[in-house]
Amino acid sequence: MAEIFLSPLLQICFDKLGSPALRWAKAALGFNLAIEIKNLESTLRMIEVVLEEAEARQGRDKLVKLWLEKLKDAAYDAEDFLEGLMAERYNRLLPTKLTKGNELHQIQNRLDAIVAEKSKFHFNEAALTAPINTVRRKQTGSFTVESKVYGRAEDKEKIIQLLLDTNPCNISVVPIVGIGGLGKTTLARLAYNENRIDENFDLKIWVCVTDDFDVVRLIKSIIESATKSKCENMVMDALQSRLWALLSGKRYLLVLDDVWNEDQDVWDDFKSLLTGGANGSKIIVTTRNKKVATIMGSTSTYDLQGLSEDDCWALFKQRAFGQVEEKEEHQNLLAIGKQIIKKCSGVPLAANTIGSLMRFKREETEWLFVQESELWNVCEGENGILPALRLSYNHLPTHLKPCFVYCSIFPKNFEIKKEKLIHQWIAQGYIKSFEHRRNVEDTGEEYFNDLLAMSFLQGLQEGNDGRIIKCKTHDVIHDLATSVSESEFMILEHGHEPGIFAKTRHSTVICDFKQQKFPKDLLEAKNLRTLLLSSTMGEDGIGIEQLRHLNLKGELQIQHLENVKDKNQKSQSKMNQKQNGDILEALKPGKYLKKLSIHGYRGIIFPSWIGNHHVQYLTEVTLINCDFWILPRLGGLRFLKVLYMHRMHSLGKIHDSFNHLSSHKSFPLLQELTLKEIPNLEDWSSVAGEDVLPSLLKLVIHECPILKSIPWCPSLQYLELQNCNAMILNSATDLTALCTIVINSLPELSFLPGGFLENSPILSSLRISSCPNLQSLPAELGKLGSLKSLTIRWCQQLASLPELQNLRSLESLEISECHSIVSFPEEAMQGLSSLRSLSIENCNNLASLPVGMQNLIALEDLTVMYCPKLVSLPEDLQHLTALRSLIVLSCPQLETLPEGLQHVTTLQILEIRSCSGLLALPIWIENLNSLRSLAISDCHKLLSLPEGLQRLTALQHLSIQECPCLERRCKRDGGADWPKISHIPHIHIGRIRSA
Repeated sequence: MAEIFLSPLLQICFDKLGSPALRWAKAALGFNLAIEIKNLESTLRMIEVVLEEAEARQGRDKLVKLWLEKLKDAAYDAEDFLEGLMAERYNRLLPTKLTKGNELHQIQNRLDAIVAEKSKFHFNEAALTAPINTVRRKQTGSFTVESKVYGRAEDKEKIIQLLLDTNPCNISVVPIVGIGGLGKTTLARLAYNENRIDENFDLKIWVCVTDDFDVVRLIKSIIESATKSKCENMVMDALQSRLWALLSGKRYLLVLDDVWNEDQDVWDDFKSLLTGGANGSKIIVTTRNKKVATIMGSTSTYDLQGLSEDDCWALFKQRAFGQVEEKEEHQNLLAIGKQIIKKCSGVPLAANTIGSLMRFKREETEWLFVQESELWNVCEGENGILPALRLSYNHLPTHLKPCFVYCSIFPKNFEIKKEKLIHQWIAQGYIKSFEHRRNVEDTGEEYFNDLLAMSFLQGLQEGNDGRIIKCKTHDVIHDLATSVSESEFMILEHGHEPGIFAKTRHSTVICDFKQQKFPKDLLEAKNLRTLLLSSTMGEDGIGIEQLRHLNLKGELQIQHLENVKDKNQKSQSKMNQKQNGDILEALKPGKYLKKLSIHGYRGIIFPSWIGNHHVQYLTEVTLINCDFWILPRLGGLRFLKVLYMHRMHSLGKIHDSFNHLSSHKSFPLLQELTLKEIPNLEDWSSVAGEDVLPSLLKLVIHECPILKSIPWCPSLQYLELQNCNAMILNSATDLTALCTIVINSLPELSFLPGGFLENSPILSSLRISSCPNLQSLPAELGKLGSLKSLTIRWCQQLASLPELQNLRSLESLEISECHSIVSFPEEAMQGLSSLRSLSIENCNNLASLPVGMQNLIALEDLTVMYCPKLVSLPEDLQHLTALRSLIVLSCPQLETLPEGLQHVTTLQILEIRSCSGLLALPIWIENLNSLRSLAISDCHKLLSLPEGLQRLTALQHLSIQECPCLERRCKRDGGADWPKISHIPHIHIGRIRSA
């Protein structure tokens, strides 16, 4: 039976309780209701204290499980109440107060009874300060019987080769990564017990780590494994000395099994204690989390895959039948068994568990029952696959748990688009961004990547930038999500078997809707929030008339409305009872709709319900590839925050009718407005003196080439213009709240209009790119005291920059592809005391860097690239006391590095590439005692390395490429310069990694 985990749900409630929208609602609905809401929060906090222990005990105490079920129902009702209250926060009518008060009173009474009942369970009230290990861990050892392991011979050989690699590094880490139950520990055991390993290592050590990465305990475990004797109580200093003596001069193999630690500092402290061994020592790490592998310093991970179906079958058969030959009467069971193992999806633990379950079952009905059952209903044992996987779920941070469980709404092997998944998480309220100015989609991307790293999601397809854009869940991970979600998530396929949908909140329906009706029971699911419809018959999909009784909260997405053929279908939907031939006019949604997205609408006029009060709670509207030429009256949507319009080729004007005709302000809460690819948009008019967009913070306009003006937006903070008419800037000269300006591809722009920058006193970021006719920048640029980032790119006619010395807040400066710039103004850098990053790239005629660079006391990163006329770097670099990185690329006339650089003892990264005139690396390079990475490539005149390199003890990475003389001298076997670099852990010579 599925277990209940309520921590994520309570966290969602707490997020809602702390939201500005709810604070607004409490003020609107009166003092008494506000007090009751505060009591609700206090009650939930009291429950939160014991929740972790209750979740841990539910597996062995049925009464606790029942208590959690009651709590779960009440908590969902509380969340629904809060959601509804936020939606009606502006309704000040007395009946609403009474209704809401009664509803809250009922929820509070239920929660009070639940709190009173918890006393009989004697929970530990200090549970929050003393986390409970919810699952008892089984300690692992190195012993294994290889004859009982199936399908891992190739994996074993690959791991052994990694261990026998003659890498001269002091310690190399070999991480084995995969989901729980995949056989990581078994594979480590196979390699550990190989004879070739015994011959290659002086000492072998096995330590089971689990989630307690306590350094003292780990040291004791290492000593006990190596000496096969008990390590008595010793203080930390004595333990460290004994460990050092034990490993000193020995090539050892250490297995750290089942590692969960993600703390870089803790690992670094522990690893430093292991450096006493001989070169070639290896550490095998088994983990479910790719982050762990990265933290532990490995260059690559061994991603363990599932078994083949044949190997899975062999394992299952061995467990189900033992060594006994399959008798004739078992042939029917074998056929069923081959269907059963498909549930295992290549996971050995699943095959082993189900095979053991079938060991004493010989009735065909028993095997058919398992074949037709879900994995979580047949693998409940303590050593089964789901308890093993729940360890991973228990380790998930609270904010990731609901995001993972939500994936159970998708069928197995369903390809999930990352962007849509993140948007659905956002719609459910699972993603919160607490960092100032951070986009909630960026936070969602971080959540997605975390689930990928922890193997809860599998990447399927990468975009051009190398990022995953599609994913799926492994079958057994999907089973885990389903077991956790219980009846809240429901996938209905084929014949829609009868079920109880009272608790269903998210559902996917998959079938041939031409042959089958929409499940009536689901229509009565009062808590339904998400509905995904998928037809098995392509264009012969669901008739929308089947949705007329649907009671849906939140979001409904219907695609391919062009396939609606019957006029009666269009009008039968209860979403609208008007007789109207227009599809959208007939699809009148419920009044609580929050997000509306319309793609490919071919009507010339929008349905009337979009611009009236019926959908007044809309917060986000997206219109893409629509042909209408008159916009609906969206200005009257009081709660609209985001409006996105893209590819609307028929739209020529944005009239006053787009706004609101009443005395209220238009778009009172609109914060983000995007207009893209509207090539015929010529006029955007508004009534003089009217605040059309009083709350607008972000305005993005792309590819509107004939639009010449925008209305006044007094609160605008972010303005982005791309492929637009340059005259549009004339209407943006009095936007005094601007913080960010992005100007891209305005080919007609020669000068910025007067007042454009002068009236932007708090501007913090300015980016101008691809303006080939821009000739100069105004002097006012140098007076922007709040400017933190300045980027100028691909402005070929720009010949000079204004004085910049007064930009005392500037942290980042990038000048790129400005070929007319020959030099910088005198003392241009003198006052830039906050500058942290300076990048000058592809300036073909630049002969020298700015004077006064000694004043850049905060500069951390300096990059100079593709400046063919640059002869030298400034000599006064010794004053750059914060410099961490210096990159010089493709400056062929540069012959030497400046003497002052030797005094920059903070420098950690030095890269010199394609500097064909560089004659030698200076002898004083040995003074750069913080240097960690040195890269040299395509510097053909470099004949040798300086002696001082061998004294750079902090140097971790050395790369030498396309330098023929150096490559020959740095060969490991007999190279004249090899002794100078042999101490460096990671060396790349030429195209092949040397160490």
